[in-house]
Amino acid sequence: MKTITFIANAPSPNTTEIYRTLNARSDLDVHVIYIQRENPKWKDSISTKGYKTTFLAAGASYSANIRSVFLSLKRQNSDFVILQGYTDAYRLIALVGLAFFSAIPWFFWAERLKKSNADSWFKNAAKKIVIQCVMRAHKILPVGKAGLESFHDWGVPRSRMISIPYARDLSVYTQVHPKTDKDGIGIVCTARLLPLKRVDILIDAFRALAENNQSLTLHLIGDGPLRDALRKKIPAEIEAQVIFHGYLNPKEQVDVYNLSDIFVLPSEHDGWGMVVLEAMAAGLPVITTEGVISSYELVRDTRAGYVIPTSDEVRLRKNLTTLIEDKQLREEMANRARDTAGQYSLKNVVDQLNSVLTEIE
Repeated sequence: MKTITFIANAPSPNTTEIYRTLNARSDLDVHVIYIQRENPKWKDSISTKGYKTTFLAAGASYSANIRSVFLSLKRQNSDFVILQGYTDAYRLIALVGLAFFSAIPWFFWAERLKKSNADSWFKNAAKKIVIQCVMRAHKILPVGKAGLESFHDWGVPRSRMISIPYARDLSVYTQVHPKTDKDGIGIVCTARLLPLKRVDILIDAFRALAENNQSLTLHLIGDGPLRDALRKKIPAEIEAQVIFHGYLNPKEQVDVYNLSDIFVLPSEHDGWGMVVLEAMAAGLPVITTEGVISSYELVRDTRAGYVIPTSDEVRLRKNLTTLIEDKQLREEMANRARDTAGQYSLKNVVDQLNSVLTEIE
């Protein structure tokens, strides 16, 4: 029996099922050290049943909690450690500790480390230090190909990396039934209503298309501080064609996907973008942006939709028009979307991660 310890920010639907599935194997014991008990971005309570957990004490000093992290590693007699990200003080200190003071084989699993000309010299210097630490990991595990390319831009050799995407059970999303022509065309977006999600440009594009087409409906799944401002952008004459559903659980999402033909995620920046994979499992062609990590390998490379520049409302409107007018193209992209989602199943990702661990036994 091997013990694997993850160090993560908070319980997330992107990873909890991975931990649970790994722990179900007879040869692995999974322990997760969480920095926080919850992340406010997740509305549902996320179960951590099915694997061992340690939560850092709220209100305790940095030194006490860091000591708790490394005592947990020792107490659990960990054979492997996987550090997920570095964007808080605890994981940053853990990164330095693992890099320079730990004899336990460890891996670094993160979305990306993006280079930007807008970064200050201090921020770039800090990222260079992060890379020096990351290079001491046994393997770097970027989330998806875009993540891999971002680390390669910082000088990490491709031979040191293996792409490990996030995963969850997508079976609920496969319960979508084909629509009939008489239902019109439904466009759906699942996103928190925040500035970086750029739902505003989707509303602008839809407004231009719907003014002369009453068969179009826009479904917005999600909530957030921009809800009222986004409502005000919708002219009275098409108000009935835009439905704000608020937050929905997966089964409720599927009910809306049953009414939809096209999925749009217009984010300026997003992580892996699990909602893209969920929509593809539901058989929806996708329009998303270059700011979404999964966009290239899930959508562009598989021709399951379109990838547009961020904030490009004109391109979004053009691609929507193409899909609205071309039913055959929608169906072809929908089939490719389903096939692609099947390749990113929870089982496949867990098998891939397990094979990475067994390399060093």
